[in-house]
Formats: sequence, C-alpha cells, structure tokens
Amino acid sequence: MPHLIDGNNLIGFTDPDNLNTPRGRTHLIGKIQIFQAVTHKKVLLVFDGPPDPESDRLSSLSPSMRIFFPRPDQTADSVLMGLIRRSKEKRGFFVVTSDRELKEFAEEHKKQVVSCRRFSRELKDAIRAYRHISAKQKEEKDLTRLELDHWMELFK
Repeated sequence: MPHLIDGNNLIGFTDPDNLNTPRGRTHLIGKIQIFQAVTHKKVLLVFDGPPDPESDRLSSLSPSMRIFFPRPDQTADSVLMGLIRRSKEKRGFFVVTSDRELKEFAEEHKKQVVSCRRFSRELKDAIRAYRHISAKQKEEKDLTRLELDHWMELFK
C-alpha cells in the first residue's frame, strides 16, 4: 500500500513558510519517517527542484522510502504522473496531493486520492502514536541490580 506524495504540495499546506527550502523538505521527511515507523507503509516522495544532499542522506535511513526529484527538463508533476501511470496497483495506492490536475489524473488511473489536509491529520496521529510508544518504552526500562535482587528474594 504505497503512498505517492506530492512533497511540495504537502509542505505548502503544512509548513508554507518553508516551501522550497531544504528545511521544509527535512522536516517533512522526518515526519514521514515517523509515519512509516508507526504504519509500516511504503512512501514515494516527489519534490520540485534539484536534489539536496540532506534529503538524500535522510532517505537512505529508510529503505521503504524513495525520494524523487525531476530532471532539469521535467516538472515534479510530470514525475508524479509518470509514477501514477506506471503503477499496476489499483487498491491501496494512495496519491497525496491537493493539486486539482494531479487529483483528476490519479482518479482517471483508478488511484485513491488523499488530500493534504487529511494526510496532515494522519501524520499528526502517527506522531502522537509514536510519542506514546516511546513514552511506554521509557517506562519499561531494565531493572537495576538492586530491584532484580529484591524481586528474586520475593519469588524464592
């Protein structure tokens, strides 16, 4: 069930002050990595403009995320449309965008479209779940030697 994400469109919705900046890309990649840690979903992420080293480095940390940048003679929309066109999956292939033209193109190719507003809520839910899981893991830390001796004495 891959998610094909229009990266700049999503940044424009969630963090418009950082649209077209490496910082905006980095923050979005981090949020998506948390989303993946919670949901175990594959993500294909497409950004406008040339690649930057930090995005490449961050994407290498997640084997189930691929980041695409258009060639100089392409647009991000043409890359997104090419990925939609080549995908054989009909069920469980989600296109995340609020771009009207991309939305119509995806629907014509029988893909499920998720608005940036809805996916932003999914990201927030995943981050909340991740924090909850992390807090629980901190609570379940290892026993100290003294605690272990105490429990061993109790259950002799």
